[in-house]
Amino acid sequence: MAAPPAGTVVADHLVSSPHFVTHLSDDIGQPAKLILLTGMHRSGTSLLGRVLQGLGVPLPGELIAADHFNPTGYFERRDVTAVHEQLLINLDRWWPTAEGCQPLPEGWMDMPLAREASEELRAILQAELRVQHRPWAIKDPRICRLLPLWRSVAGSLGIQLHVIYSLRDPSEVCTSLLNRDGPLVGMDLDRAETLWCLHYSELFRDSINLPCHGVDYELWFSQPQQQLQRIARVLQVSLGNTARSAGLASIEPALRRSRDVHLPRPVNPLIAAHYQDLRSRLIANYSSKP
Repeated sequence: MAAPPAGTVVADHLVSSPHFVTHLSDDIGQPAKLILLTGMHRSGTSLLGRVLQGLGVPLPGELIAADHFNPTGYFERRDVTAVHEQLLINLDRWWPTAEGCQPLPEGWMDMPLAREASEELRAILQAELRVQHRPWAIKDPRICRLLPLWRSVAGSLGIQLHVIYSLRDPSEVCTSLLNRDGPLVGMDLDRAETLWCLHYSELFRDSINLPCHGVDYELWFSQPQQQLQRIARVLQVSLGNTARSAGLASIEPALRRSRDVHLPRPVNPLIAAHYQDLRSRLIANYSSKP
Protein backbone atom coordinates (compact mmCIF):
# COMPACT_ATOMS: atom_id res chain seq x y z
CA MET A 1 0.00 0.00 0.00
CA ALA A 2 1.37 3.39 -0.94
CA ALA A 3 2.30 5.71 1.92
CA PRO A 4 -0.10 8.59 2.45
CA PRO A 5 1.07 12.05 1.44
CA ALA A 6 2.63 14.35 4.00
CA GLY A 7 0.22 15.30 6.74
CA THR A 8 0.04 18.95 5.84
CA VAL A 9 -0.86 18.09 2.24
CA VAL A 10 -3.65 15.78 3.37
CA ALA A 11 -4.85 18.37 5.88
CA ASP A 12 -4.90 21.12 3.25
CA HIS A 13 -7.01 18.91 0.99
CA LEU A 14 -9.45 17.91 3.73
CA VAL A 15 -10.17 21.34 5.14
CA SER A 16 -10.58 22.70 1.63
CA SER A 17 -13.15 20.06 0.74
CA PRO A 18 -16.88 20.89 0.67
CA HIS A 19 -17.47 18.32 3.44
CA PHE A 20 -15.46 20.29 5.99
CA VAL A 21 -18.51 22.34 6.92
CA THR A 22 -20.58 21.26 9.89
CA HIS A 23 -24.32 21.48 9.44
CA LEU A 24 -25.81 22.99 12.57
CA SER A 25 -29.11 21.43 13.48
CA ASP A 26 -31.70 23.96 14.62
CA ASP A 27 -34.50 21.41 14.85
CA ILE A 28 -34.17 19.22 17.93
CA GLY A 29 -37.00 16.99 16.71
CA GLN A 30 -38.20 13.95 18.60
CA PRO A 31 -36.15 12.61 21.52
CA ALA A 32 -33.43 10.28 20.28
CA LYS A 33 -33.40 6.67 21.35
CA LEU A 34 -29.64 6.46 20.97
CA ILE A 35 -27.18 9.34 21.37
CA LEU A 36 -23.80 8.88 19.70
CA LEU A 37 -21.04 10.87 21.42
CA THR A 38 -18.01 11.41 19.26
CA GLY A 39 -15.31 13.79 18.02
CA MET A 40 -11.60 13.48 17.43
CA HIS A 41 -9.61 11.50 20.00
CA ARG A 42 -8.42 13.70 22.91
CA SER A 43 -11.02 16.35 22.08
CA GLY A 44 -13.12 16.11 25.24
CA THR A 45 -15.43 13.24 24.35
CA SER A 46 -14.76 11.56 27.70
CA LEU A 47 -15.74 14.74 29.53
CA LEU A 48 -18.89 14.82 27.42
CA GLY A 49 -19.68 11.23 28.40
CA ARG A 50 -19.09 11.98 32.06
CA VAL A 51 -21.36 15.02 31.96
CA LEU A 52 -24.17 13.08 30.27
CA GLN A 53 -23.89 10.36 32.84
CA GLY A 54 -24.16 13.03 35.54
CA LEU A 55 -27.31 14.30 33.86
CA GLY A 56 -28.83 10.85 34.16
CA VAL A 57 -28.31 9.64 30.58
CA PRO A 58 -27.33 5.94 30.73
CA LEU A 59 -24.06 4.81 29.11
CA PRO A 60 -24.74 1.09 29.58
CA GLY A 61 -22.37 -1.83 29.31
CA GLU A 62 -18.89 -2.45 30.69
CA LEU A 63 -16.89 0.74 30.28
CA ILE A 64 -13.15 0.90 29.65
CA ALA A 65 -11.36 1.60 32.92
CA ALA A 66 -9.65 4.85 33.80
CA ASP A 67 -5.89 5.16 33.39
CA HIS A 68 -3.16 7.78 33.65
CA PHE A 69 -4.30 9.51 30.47
CA ASN A 70 -8.00 9.56 31.44
CA PRO A 71 -8.09 9.50 35.27
CA THR A 72 -11.89 9.79 35.42
CA GLY A 73 -12.49 7.15 32.75
CA TYR A 74 -13.04 6.91 29.00
CA PHE A 75 -16.81 6.29 29.15
CA GLU A 76 -16.37 3.97 26.14
CA ARG A 77 -18.24 0.71 26.08
CA ARG A 78 -15.64 -2.06 25.89
CA ASP A 79 -17.49 -4.36 23.48
CA VAL A 80 -18.41 -1.56 21.05
CA THR A 81 -14.89 -0.14 21.04
CA ALA A 82 -13.50 -3.62 20.41
CA VAL A 83 -15.76 -4.02 17.35
CA HIS A 84 -14.66 -0.61 16.04
CA GLU A 85 -10.98 -1.27 16.65
CA GLN A 86 -11.03 -4.68 14.99
CA LEU A 87 -12.89 -3.36 11.97
CA LEU A 88 -10.41 -0.51 11.45
CA ILE A 89 -7.50 -2.92 11.87
CA ASN A 90 -9.06 -5.34 9.37
CA LEU A 91 -9.50 -2.46 6.92
CA ASP A 92 -5.81 -1.55 7.45
CA ARG A 93 -6.94 1.80 8.86
CA TRP A 94 -6.14 1.47 12.57
CA TRP A 95 -6.74 5.03 13.66
CA PRO A 96 -3.40 6.13 15.24
CA THR A 97 -1.18 4.75 12.46
CA ALA A 98 -0.06 6.32 9.20
CA GLU A 99 -2.55 4.05 7.39
CA GLY A 100 -5.29 5.51 9.58
CA CYS A 101 -4.77 8.85 7.83
CA GLN A 102 -6.23 7.48 4.62
CA PRO A 103 -9.91 7.35 3.67
CA LEU A 104 -11.63 4.04 4.30
CA PRO A 105 -11.45 1.67 1.32
CA GLU A 106 -14.04 2.21 -1.37
CA GLY A 107 -17.00 -0.09 -0.86
CA TRP A 108 -15.93 -0.99 2.68
CA MET A 109 -19.53 -1.24 3.89
CA ASP A 110 -20.13 -4.16 1.51
CA MET A 111 -17.08 -6.11 2.63
CA PRO A 112 -17.65 -9.30 4.70
CA LEU A 113 -15.66 -7.90 7.61
CA ALA A 114 -17.94 -4.83 7.76
CA ARG A 115 -21.02 -7.05 7.60
CA GLU A 116 -19.60 -9.07 10.50
CA ALA A 117 -19.05 -5.88 12.52
CA SER A 118 -22.57 -4.80 11.63
CA GLU A 119 -24.04 -8.01 13.03
CA GLU A 120 -22.04 -7.63 16.25
CA LEU A 121 -23.32 -4.09 16.74
CA ARG A 122 -26.85 -5.19 15.90
CA ALA A 123 -26.73 -7.85 18.64
CA ILE A 124 -25.49 -5.26 21.17
CA LEU A 125 -28.24 -2.81 20.26
CA GLN A 126 -30.97 -5.44 20.25
CA ALA A 127 -30.00 -6.46 23.78
CA GLU A 128 -30.10 -2.83 24.95
CA LEU A 129 -33.45 -2.17 23.31
CA ARG A 130 -34.98 -4.73 25.66
CA VAL A 131 -33.88 -2.80 28.76
CA GLN A 132 -33.47 0.86 27.74
CA HIS A 133 -36.76 2.72 27.90
CA ARG A 134 -35.42 6.25 27.60
CA PRO A 135 -32.60 7.88 25.64
CA TRP A 136 -29.18 6.31 26.21
CA ALA A 137 -25.71 6.94 24.83
CA ILE A 138 -22.66 5.27 23.35
CA LYS A 139 -19.41 7.19 23.19
CA ASP A 140 -16.44 6.51 20.93
CA PRO A 141 -14.28 8.84 18.79
CA ARG A 142 -14.12 6.09 16.17
CA ILE A 143 -17.79 6.73 15.37
CA CYS A 144 -16.55 9.76 13.39
CA ARG A 145 -15.18 7.35 10.80
CA LEU A 146 -17.74 4.56 11.14
CA LEU A 147 -20.99 6.53 11.24
CA PRO A 148 -22.33 4.93 8.00
CA LEU A 149 -22.20 1.58 9.77
CA TRP A 150 -24.18 2.97 12.71
CA ARG A 151 -26.75 4.57 10.45
CA SER A 152 -27.28 1.27 8.66
CA VAL A 153 -27.60 -0.83 11.83
CA ALA A 154 -29.77 1.69 13.69
CA GLY A 155 -31.98 2.15 10.64
CA SER A 156 -32.60 -1.57 10.37
CA LEU A 157 -33.73 -1.61 14.02
CA GLY A 158 -35.82 1.55 13.82
CA ILE A 159 -33.55 3.42 16.25
CA GLN A 160 -33.48 7.20 15.98
CA LEU A 161 -29.91 8.51 16.24
CA HIS A 162 -28.69 11.84 17.55
CA VAL A 163 -25.03 12.80 17.14
CA ILE A 164 -23.25 15.05 19.63
CA TYR A 165 -19.61 15.81 18.96
CA SER A 166 -16.93 17.61 20.93
CA LEU A 167 -14.79 20.26 19.24
CA ARG A 168 -11.43 21.20 20.77
CA ASP A 169 -8.54 23.39 19.65
CA PRO A 170 -6.37 21.21 17.34
CA SER A 171 -3.24 22.53 19.06
CA GLU A 172 -4.41 21.03 22.35
CA VAL A 173 -5.56 17.83 20.67
CA CYS A 174 -2.22 17.40 18.90
CA THR A 175 -0.28 18.07 22.11
CA SER A 176 -2.27 15.39 23.91
CA LEU A 177 -1.91 12.91 21.03
CA LEU A 178 1.86 13.38 20.82
CA ASN A 179 2.23 12.97 24.58
CA ARG A 180 0.18 9.77 24.69
CA ASP A 181 0.69 8.11 21.32
CA GLY A 182 4.10 9.38 20.24
CA PRO A 183 6.01 6.72 22.20
CA LEU A 184 3.49 4.00 21.34
CA VAL A 185 2.86 4.36 17.60
CA GLY A 186 5.19 7.14 16.47
CA MET A 187 2.47 9.80 16.42
CA ASP A 188 3.85 13.04 15.02
CA LEU A 189 2.33 16.44 14.36
CA ASP A 190 1.67 15.86 10.64
CA ARG A 191 -0.27 12.69 11.45
CA ALA A 192 -2.15 14.25 14.37
CA GLU A 193 -3.25 17.20 12.22
CA THR A 194 -4.41 14.92 9.45
CA LEU A 195 -6.38 12.74 11.84
CA TRP A 196 -8.09 15.79 13.35
CA CYS A 197 -9.19 16.90 9.88
CA LEU A 198 -10.17 13.43 8.70
CA HIS A 199 -12.36 12.66 11.71
CA TYR A 200 -14.38 15.87 11.42
CA SER A 201 -14.52 15.87 7.64
CA GLU A 202 -16.00 12.37 7.56
CA LEU A 203 -18.31 13.05 10.50
CA PHE A 204 -19.80 16.14 8.84
CA ARG A 205 -20.15 14.36 5.51
CA ASP A 206 -21.80 11.25 6.95
CA SER A 207 -24.14 12.93 9.47
CA ILE A 208 -26.16 14.84 6.88
CA ASN A 209 -29.91 14.56 7.66
CA LEU A 210 -29.19 13.47 11.24
CA PRO A 211 -29.66 15.66 14.31
CA CYS A 212 -26.05 16.72 14.90
CA HIS A 213 -24.92 19.13 17.61
CA GLY A 214 -21.43 20.36 18.40
CA VAL A 215 -20.13 21.10 21.90
CA ASP A 216 -17.27 23.55 22.30
CA TYR A 217 -14.70 22.08 24.71
CA GLU A 218 -13.37 25.45 25.88
CA LEU A 219 -16.80 26.56 27.11
CA TRP A 220 -16.96 23.74 29.68
CA PHE A 221 -14.39 25.73 31.64
CA SER A 222 -15.45 29.30 30.89
CA GLN A 223 -19.26 28.86 30.82
CA PRO A 224 -20.07 25.57 32.59
CA GLN A 225 -23.59 26.54 33.64
CA GLN A 226 -24.54 27.64 30.15
CA GLN A 227 -23.03 24.51 28.63
CA LEU A 228 -25.12 22.30 30.90
CA GLN A 229 -28.25 24.20 29.93
CA ARG A 230 -27.48 23.77 26.22
CA ILE A 231 -26.86 20.04 26.57
CA ALA A 232 -30.04 19.60 28.61
CA ARG A 233 -32.02 21.47 25.96
CA VAL A 234 -30.58 19.38 23.12
CA LEU A 235 -31.26 16.13 24.98
CA GLN A 236 -34.62 17.32 26.26
CA VAL A 237 -33.77 16.31 29.81
CA SER A 238 -34.74 18.10 32.98
CA LEU A 239 -31.95 20.10 34.59
CA GLY A 240 -32.96 20.00 38.25
CA ASN A 241 -30.69 20.80 41.15
CA THR A 242 -29.39 17.24 41.48
CA ALA A 243 -28.60 16.89 37.78
CA ARG A 244 -27.06 20.37 37.68
CA SER A 245 -24.81 19.60 40.65
CA ALA A 246 -23.76 16.24 39.18
CA GLY A 247 -23.05 17.81 35.79
CA LEU A 248 -20.96 20.61 37.26
CA ALA A 249 -19.05 18.14 39.43
CA SER A 250 -18.03 16.33 36.24
CA ILE A 251 -16.04 19.34 35.03
CA GLU A 252 -12.56 19.34 36.56
CA PRO A 253 -10.31 22.08 35.14
CA ALA A 254 -7.25 20.39 36.67
CA LEU A 255 -7.64 17.53 34.19
CA ARG A 256 -7.20 19.88 31.23
CA ARG A 257 -3.53 19.03 30.98
CA SER A 258 -2.82 19.94 27.33
CA ARG A 259 -3.73 23.60 27.60
CA ASP A 260 -0.03 24.48 27.61
CA VAL A 261 0.78 23.62 24.02
CA HIS A 262 4.21 22.13 23.35
CA LEU A 263 4.56 21.28 19.67
CA PRO A 264 7.56 21.16 17.33
CA ARG A 265 5.89 23.82 15.15
CA PRO A 266 2.59 25.71 15.10
CA VAL A 267 -0.45 23.86 13.83
CA ASN A 268 -1.06 24.26 10.10
CA PRO A 269 -2.56 27.78 9.76
CA LEU A 270 -5.31 26.50 7.48
CA ILE A 271 -6.39 23.99 10.12
CA ALA A 272 -6.25 26.62 12.85
CA ALA A 273 -8.37 28.97 10.74
CA HIS A 274 -10.98 26.30 10.03
CA TYR A 275 -11.15 25.41 13.71
CA GLN A 276 -11.79 29.05 14.58
CA ASP A 277 -14.48 29.22 11.88
CA LEU A 278 -16.18 26.07 13.18
CA ARG A 279 -16.00 27.32 16.74
CA SER A 280 -17.37 30.75 15.80
CA ARG A 281 -20.33 29.17 14.05
CA LEU A 282 -21.04 26.87 16.98
CA ILE A 283 -21.02 29.79 19.40
CA ALA A 284 -23.17 31.88 17.06
CA ASN A 285 -25.62 28.98 16.91
CA TYR A 286 -25.69 28.85 20.71
CA SER A 287 -26.38 32.58 20.87
CA SER A 288 -29.37 32.29 18.54
CA LYS A 289 -31.17 29.95 20.94
CA PRO A 290 -33.43 31.25 23.72
